[in-house]
Amino acid sequence: MESKRFFNYRPMLSICLFFIAGIICVVNFYIGKAFNIVLASLMIASFVTTFIIKLIKAKELKLFKSLSISIAFIMAVIMSVCFVEVYNNRKSYDGEYFVNARVCERTYFSSKGKVVVTLDNVYVTNYKTLEKEELKGKVRLYLEEDDNRCFDFVVGEEISGNLELMNVKLFDEDRNNFSLFNRKVYVLGFGREDDVYSKNKINTTFVEKIKNKVKSSLDANLSEDYSELAYTMLFGDKAGLDGEIRINYTAGGIGHLLAISGLHIGFIVTMLSFFLKKLKANRMVTFWVIICVVFVYALICGFTVSVTRAFIMTAVMLYAKLRFFQYDSLSSLSVAGLIILITNPMWLFDAGFQLSFLAVLSIIVLSPIFTRFLSKYFSKKLASSVAVCLSAQIGVVPVMMGTFSTFSVFSVVTNLICIPIASIAYMILFVSVLLSLIIPALGVFAYLFELLMRIVTGVSSIIGSINLINVESWTLILFSFVLLACCIFVSDYLFLKKKSKKIAVITSLACVFVSFAMIFIV
Repeated sequence: MESKRFFNYRPMLSICLFFIAGIICVVNFYIGKAFNIVLASLMIASFVTTFIIKLIKAKELKLFKSLSISIAFIMAVIMSVCFVEVYNNRKSYDGEYFVNARVCERTYFSSKGKVVVTLDNVYVTNYKTLEKEELKGKVRLYLEEDDNRCFDFVVGEEISGNLELMNVKLFDEDRNNFSLFNRKVYVLGFGREDDVYSKNKINTTFVEKIKNKVKSSLDANLSEDYSELAYTMLFGDKAGLDGEIRINYTAGGIGHLLAISGLHIGFIVTMLSFFLKKLKANRMVTFWVIICVVFVYALICGFTVSVTRAFIMTAVMLYAKLRFFQYDSLSSLSVAGLIILITNPMWLFDAGFQLSFLAVLSIIVLSPIFTRFLSKYFSKKLASSVAVCLSAQIGVVPVMMGTFSTFSVFSVVTNLICIPIASIAYMILFVSVLLSLIIPALGVFAYLFELLMRIVTGVSSIIGSINLINVESWTLILFSFVLLACCIFVSDYLFLKKKSKKIAVITSLACVFVSFAMIFIV
């Protein structure tokens, strides 16, 4: 009977999808443009249709299936409306204020040549009323460069200054500001470097002290560029990273090495599992050691969306092994998505969220298909590696094209060459940093990281020079739909007869070919 089903039903996946639908529906109504209103209306119509079909057609768990998606959709709508309305009704800041605050991130140059300083613990004084009050959230300063004095500010330093402040609007005419909102940046500040000065007082948190100590160790043992690269790979902080390295890694399709992701968590879990196995630790000890270490690492990294997803999925996987349950990666991914979106529905529109979840979803759905096919021609290990790289790249193409207007044609090749090298380099880096916190002299082993990453940088600069840029929006939409169709038709999660599946795959591949041709022609 199972093979006759069109889809293999997963409760958490259904709930997560309808929760996402509710968020998209609300945001499109708030945007208010005709296209967005039509899209939101179509989503509501699709929800109602699905609800009716489940009531009529479902043979098992009819009430649960109908209620679960209904509650998920309604909760998403309510929570999204609440998030937007609470934000829109915040106190308005518009004008000149005297600001006292603490630098909470490293200072860097924006793409427009502004000095960018991010502040927390912000207190503002209104010049008209002379009232001093605490500002909720963070402030992102954009300062005109005068003498690079602001680059001497360190994380934790308290500063003051006269600045122009304005609230961040969630919805502008041409774009949204969810990326700032998700990072709790609610106010923007403008001025010149001369307007801001240090109070010569440092107030760092425990996590910031750890990061500073790690950075000092890296600076002592690595060249400047690779010290910054190591810091970026450890904590996801790109503020000091050389612009050429960042461009090469992104263009080469290995930009995910610069953002803390499931790959980094996987490295840590692999190392810990290996050592604990050698120490003959039992399942319970292994579970708690790995969970605690990964939790602390995620905390230090600020629980970014990709780290949070990886932490939740790791916890679910380890718990399943501990209790001898069957682990289902799609359900685990759905649980992670639900938890993240419940804490903040607007994470859905963050590029990091989309890249992280689409890459993992694509690996889950497509890699078994590619592995079986490639195993006919290559060793199973190589076939599996190629399948994972290829699947992940297919998953992130729509976001890369839509957000960055570029993707690497040979990113699979780059990943196959660079990921094994980078994984060894990262593990060496992680261990050497831990040892250096105990015995500083042992930080010298981090130089092995630099030697390996120089190879990665060289490969990415060569392969990354071949990419597609400035893709037309209509071509992007067509290409994305074709990719989605391919994922659905070739997936093991869609039960079709072999003949029907072959026809669907051939048709989809033809569409892919046409889409690529259009991209090159346009």
